[in-house]
Amino acid sequence: MTTTKQILGGGFEGRAIYGVIVTFENERGELRTRHYDGPPTKALLRLLREAEAKDPTFKVVSYSNPQSIYGDLVGSRAHYVDETGHPQAPNWPEVGALARIHRLDALHPRLATRKVDQRRNRERQEKR
Repeated sequence: MTTTKQILGGGFEGRAIYGVIVTFENERGELRTRHYDGPPTKALLRLLREAEAKDPTFKVVSYSNPQSIYGDLVGSRAHYVDETGHPQAPNWPEVGALARIHRLDALHPRLATRKVDQRRNRERQEKR
C-alpha cells in the first residue's frame, strides 16, 4: 500500500507518475484547469501548448504537483508572512515551473505582481 507521504512527499517519483494540475486564466477572466500525467516539465509544456492553442491570452495562475500539494498540507509555505500578517510563499511553484521551461511570459500578471510585492516586503523587513 502506498502512503500519502510516498505519493505526495516522496520526492520525484510522485511527480513523474501523477503529473501536474495547471489552471489558466485568459484576459476575459475565464478559467481552464487541466491535469496531465508524467514528468512535470513535459506535462506543463503540453498543457501550455493546448491552452495557448485555444486562446493565446491564457496565462498560468496555479500549478500543482504531488510535492507542492504535500508542502501545502504540512504547512511548509505557511511560515512566511508579510508586514500585514498575510502568508507569503518564498517561492511560488508557478514561477519555478515556468522558469524551468523558459516560459515566464506565460505567468499571469497577477502572480508576477505578487512576486514583486514579495521582494518589496523582504526589502522592507531587511531595513528594519
